[in-house]
Amino acid sequence: MISKIWKKMTKLSWVRKIMNDIILTLKENSWNIINMSAWNPLVFIEHEQLWKKHTKLLLSSDEFVNIIWRYWSSKWYNPLIQALKKYFKDEFSYIAENENILITTGSQSMFFYAINAFAWKTQDSNFKKVFLPQSPDYTGYNSMWLDENMFISIPPKPVKVAKHSYKYKLDITNFPDIKDVGIIILSRPCNPTWNVLTDEEMQQIYDYTEWTDIPIFIDSAYGTPIPNLVYTDMKTKFYKNTIYSMSFSKAWLPWERIWVAIWNSKIIKVLENFHANLSIMSSRFWQALVASALSNWDLKEISKNIIKQKYKAKFDLVNKYLEKYMPDNISWYKHKVEWAMFVFIWFENLLVTDDELYGLLKKRGVLFVPWNTFFNGIDKNKIKHSKECLRLSITVWDEEIKKAIKILSKVVSEVYN
Repeated sequence: MISKIWKKMTKLSWVRKIMNDIILTLKENSWNIINMSAWNPLVFIEHEQLWKKHTKLLLSSDEFVNIIWRYWSSKWYNPLIQALKKYFKDEFSYIAENENILITTGSQSMFFYAINAFAWKTQDSNFKKVFLPQSPDYTGYNSMWLDENMFISIPPKPVKVAKHSYKYKLDITNFPDIKDVGIIILSRPCNPTWNVLTDEEMQQIYDYTEWTDIPIFIDSAYGTPIPNLVYTDMKTKFYKNTIYSMSFSKAWLPWERIWVAIWNSKIIKVLENFHANLSIMSSRFWQALVASALSNWDLKEISKNIIKQKYKAKFDLVNKYLEKYMPDNISWYKHKVEWAMFVFIWFENLLVTDDELYGLLKKRGVLFVPWNTFFNGIDKNKIKHSKECLRLSITVWDEEIKKAIKILSKVVSEVYN
């Protein structure tokens, strides 16, 4: 007899379904498919040189044997902790202690710990849920809880800000009763929409939990301090119940799964216990590699002076082709440029669903990710906007970007007309 949890955890999530189809499509047609779906980082010679340099330093160091042949703390690799403490002090004037920091094996594991620690049934049998204050948000949150109906989400609030541009706004009027909430999670910058909640909107979320001990988890995988692919004024505030998290997988170690959780020591202790029970410890080799690159500011300099500008140039190219080729007689809007790695486009009053648009574009040789896969905890069948958007990755060749946008323009013109 299999368990209820087994049934839940083996169920295909929305994003896994679409990714399975993308993998199959690429396997069968890889020679003529433009893949603007899943994100892989652009490969820059500067990053390649950086990681080769620090790998050589690590392999030749006296510490190498201890790194790979000794068990240590499940919580940290001390040189990385010390490098992070210095980094956060220099970046944010924040004085961290060891107990304020935890290294986990990627965001998926940390949010799995957090959701199942602070939501679900409490010890006094109350039922607490996961509150996602912005929608859409990272689809990976959707598959991390062990029971059904764990999310409270707010329908999206798109606001047009220019002829072909819009921005999602926080809708505080629809916030749930605080008694029903066990944990708050949001990504800032937001994956997939590019949206960066303003400092004022973040303060509204902090005020909402003012008299509680509800943890607020801020997923900053693309934000400050690394890789900092943000083009708007975004302040980082360490609020009393906040866990601020950052990813080195987005600093061009995508498969090494190094994730930093920092701030409230009581919450960190809970996460540490989960981490020790499930993983024992994170890979010390990759922690040592990151500690080396972080200590001499190599990562910061490359992120700030090279990577950020090159991604911005990629987006400027996408924007140029959108303005040139997209038909002016239909209601299309790209999300306001607040960070750059994806293009998020809304087709208002689209006459097919985003899944159907995915199928039409796939037949023409272009792959993207439908928006509805990022709809967590909301009945998307009741919200038309949830099926009117798509996300395009900009990490393909320049000529492929041009060709894909021309195909997109032709297909949506056919759909509208």
